[in-house]
Amino acid sequence: MKSGIQFEDADLKALIEDAVKKNCAIRIRAKGNSMFPAIKNKDVVTIYPYGKRVPAVGDIAAFVLPGQGNKLLIHRLIETKGQFIFKGDNLPEIDGMVDRTKILGVVKKVETSRIQHLLQSEYIQKVVAWLSKYNLIFILNKISIKIGHIICLY
Repeated sequence: MKSGIQFEDADLKALIEDAVKKNCAIRIRAKGNSMFPAIKNKDVVTIYPYGKRVPAVGDIAAFVLPGQGNKLLIHRLIETKGQFIFKGDNLPEIDGMVDRTKILGVVKKVETSRIQHLLQSEYIQKVVAWLSKYNLIFILNKISIKIGHIICLY
């Protein structure tokens, strides 16, 4: 089995920051299932710079979570209250408040098993953000696992 180059969170964060500063997109392999079903473990995500665009509810973004050893996460923006509130779709709790300066870029493309899909319209992303905010995706995933089905909103 081939293994790719492994990065520590700090190295990966620096790599993403550098790409975004140069106005370039960067592809990385996701690790974990916190964004299931939108992003699965080992999917390849493409992170694009926000540029002058303001992060919007529903966006899936790469950001650094303060107070957690500057942990790098890719989760959905579910609310804005001066700062930004993120949450993994498949997690019951929010990540906490994140300052705009800690948001590295927005995920616009996910590649899974040789299939690529672009993330849907802003309207769909806002609906999914609402479902995530109130733990409905998390609950539906838990129910579907128990009955042997996978619910896919995409």
